[in-house]
Amino acid sequence: MGWMGNCDRLFFKEQFHKLGPGAVACNFNVLSQTTRQNVTILDGAVETHIRLKGFHVTEPDIIVLQKHLLEMIQREDAVIFSGSLPEGLSPERFENLLDIALTQGAKVAVDIAGPALMVALRKPLLIGKPDVEGMAEAGHVGP
Repeated sequence: MGWMGNCDRLFFKEQFHKLGPGAVACNFNVLSQTTRQNVTILDGAVETHIRLKGFHVTEPDIIVLQKHLLEMIQREDAVIFSGSLPEGLSPERFENLLDIALTQGAKVAVDIAGPALMVALRKPLLIGKPDVEGMAEAGHVGP
């Protein structure tokens, strides 16, 4: 569950179906915009990241996701928040999404960076994946 650009909907549905019928529910809120593309190039110990601009979410998009979280998350579910925050979703609104999942009794994991990472690390997470780049982006360590 989350946001996805319309052009990627069928691809993800097919990939999840390959895991077995019902193994992963594909319950994304589909936006008419394009999902952000990320490419990582590895050359020995050097990583180069190419990150294209993603979509912009609106207040109604955020409210729909909040409702889906409240309806679908059950106690002991695993909920993973990963990737960068889309334009339109502030760290404070992201914190609200985390709080909904935690209040529903979910085990929450994050793989995010920047201010959203700092918000998440104040929560009782199952696991958080801070890395040097993400902490530097949040202004807490040098690269």
